[in-house]
Amino acid sequence: VGAGFVFLGPMVLRLMAKARGRGLGLALHARGLATMRRRGGTRFISSCDVRNVPMQRVFERLGYTRRSAQFVYTLRGAPTP
Repeated sequence: VGAGFVFLGPMVLRLMAKARGRGLGLALHARGLATMRRRGGTRFISSCDVRNVPMQRVFERLGYTRRSAQFVYTLRGAPTP
């Protein structure tokens, strides 16, 4: 992937609906970043669904800069020419 770059693989963290709105997403993400920094990490790339405004706010509060919006397309069955 590149010198000094470690890909940790895809990780998904979701809070149960009843746990949302209490700052847990921010706390968990901040703790994860702190752990990666202690282990030498200097660059972090994260993502969320474009409709997930609360997580976007978490990223912004932690100092992330938005680079792009991503659209994911799926196709079921055989494609038509």
